[in-house]
Amino acid sequence: MIFSNNGKYVLSSGVGERYVAIWKLGSGKSQSSSCILSMEHPAIFVDCMCSGTNATEGEIDVLAISEVGICYFWSGNNMDDLRNKKPTKIALSESSLSRTNQDFTIFAAKLQGIDGPNSAHVLLAYGSVVKPSFDKLLVCYGKDVNLGVSEDGVLLPTVQPTMHQKGQSAKTKVTITALDRAQMRKMPFFLFRSFIHKRRKGNMV
Repeated sequence: MIFSNNGKYVLSSGVGERYVAIWKLGSGKSQSSSCILSMEHPAIFVDCMCSGTNATEGEIDVLAISEVGICYFWSGNNMDDLRNKKPTKIALSESSLSRTNQDFTIFAAKLQGIDGPNSAHVLLAYGSVVKPSFDKLLVCYGKDVNLGVSEDGVLLPTVQPTMHQKGQSAKTKVTITALDRAQMRKMPFFLFRSFIHKRRKGNMV
């Protein structure tokens, strides 16, 4: 269960439920959900961003990741418009998946900002749990996105100082940690900003 960025809505998706429910705050103690967004599989992550400061005006964007690693995106001008929308999907392309035997999927996603009418910037982590890939996409409602899979992801190092006997200097031990799906969903999204900054800097050279 999460709040929208303007604090006007609460989004929820229970275990095994193949939908995202949106609740409008301030409508009384007993109320039904304002909107139901259907999915093919249960959600493991939900995010929401609104462009307006109140609950009746402004664009509403909703992002969800299903348990099979498909990302869903909805965008509407208001709640009535949103409930009639079908989701736009972000997924790994079948042609890319057929070229590898590894278990590639989308691990994490986050709405970074609304770019214009029915479009938003989305941060993504996908690929292999050993070498994940990070990207920033402009997603437009109504246009499905197929991501190409690359085995050239980013290894995530863990630096651990090791102390030796008295009088000897400390040495640094570097190990590579492979993250499971639960850990990837909890990864701080500052990694996205750092990775994208380095990529842009490299392209300028």
